[in-house]
Amino acid sequence: MLVLFLSPGTLLFNRITPMVRVAMFLVIAFYGLSCLSGWRSPSFIFYALSGMFFTLAVYWVTEKDDRFPIGMALFGGFIALNALVLLLWSVGLWPLSIVFDIFLDGRFKGPSGDPNMTGLTAAFSIYFFLDRVIRANISTTNTMISYVGLAGGLTILLVSGSRSAWAAAAAGLIVYFLVARRSISMRMVLASFVMVISVMVVSMGVFNSSNNVEDVSERFRTILVQNDSAEKERFGFVYTRAALAVAADHPLGIGPGMTPLYTGISSVDGDPIGAHNSYAEIITENGWATAALIFTMLSIAWLRLYRLAQVDIMFNDTACRSILAGLTATAIFGMGHDLLAWRIGWIFPVLGMLAAFSQRYGIVIARST
Repeated sequence: MLVLFLSPGTLLFNRITPMVRVAMFLVIAFYGLSCLSGWRSPSFIFYALSGMFFTLAVYWVTEKDDRFPIGMALFGGFIALNALVLLLWSVGLWPLSIVFDIFLDGRFKGPSGDPNMTGLTAAFSIYFFLDRVIRANISTTNTMISYVGLAGGLTILLVSGSRSAWAAAAAGLIVYFLVARRSISMRMVLASFVMVISVMVVSMGVFNSSNNVEDVSERFRTILVQNDSAEKERFGFVYTRAALAVAADHPLGIGPGMTPLYTGISSVDGDPIGAHNSYAEIITENGWATAALIFTMLSIAWLRLYRLAQVDIMFNDTACRSILAGLTATAIFGMGHDLLAWRIGWIFPVLGMLAAFSQRYGIVIARST
C-alpha cells in the first residue's frame, strides 16, 4: 500500500502531487482504524474499495488526453435518463413492481430513487450546461443542446421538491456568477431569468395536472414553519447532535454506517436514521483525525479551484468554475444530508481534488497567488 500511494513513479495518481498521495494514504489508514474501533462488517470493505475504484475511474478518464467528455456523459446522461424514466412512466411502462414509484409524496425521485439526490445532481447539470451556454466558442447545435440540458436541469431541480438541493443550487450559482461575472452580460442574466420563470410555469403546469407534484410554494413554506414532528427534528438538528455526542466518546470513530446503531434513532417505519449531516457523519464514523484531514484537503482544494476558475481553466470538458460551483453545492447540501453512501455526492469532491491538485495546473495556481 505504501509503495502504491507514495512511490513517485507509481502508475496510480502519477500526476497528483506527492502530499496529496500521502493524505490519501492517511485517509485510508484512518478509515481502517475506525473499522477496527467499531463494529466490523463486510460492507466496510465494499465502501472502501468502491470509493477507491470510483476515484481511479474518474482520474483515468479525465487524464487520458481529455478525449472522453466526462461532463457531457455525466450530466447529459443524467438529463436523458430522467427523460426516459418520465416517458416510461407517462405511457404506463414503468415497472413499479420491480423498482420504485418515481414520485413520492408529491416529489420526483428520479432514477436515483431519492428526490434529494436527484435534485442535487440536477444542480450539477445546471452549472455544466449554463457554462456551455455562456461560452460563444461552441457550435449552434451544441448551444441548443446546452439550452435543453439547462431547462431539463431546472425542471428536475424544481420538481424534486428538495429544499436542501434548492439551497445548495443557489449557493453554487452565486459562486459561479461571482467567478464568471466577466463572461456574463446583462442580456445573458435577463435571458436566464426568463428561462427560469418559463421552466417553472411550464413544468408546474404539466406536472400538477397529474397530481403527482405538490405545490412548490407549500414546500418553500415548510422551510419557515414545520408542522410534522419529523420535520421539526430535522430542523432542530436532533440527529446531528446525537451523532456528535457519540463522536465525543469515540475519537477514533465507530466505523462506517454505524451511527444509527450507536444513537439508537430510527424513523416511524423502523428505518435507522444517521446524522443527517455529512460532516457529523465523518467525525462520528471515521474519527476526528480523518475528519480534520478531509476537511483540510477539501478547503485547500476549494481555494486552488477558485484560482483555476479565475483564469478559466478547463478540466477535461468541464470548466473549473463549474466544478467550483458543484463543490460548493455539495458542501452546502452535506449540512442536511448523509452523502457518504451516495456516489452522487462524490462527483465534485473527486473532480475538485483531481483538478486542484493535478501537477499540470501547479504553475497556473502558483502564478495566481
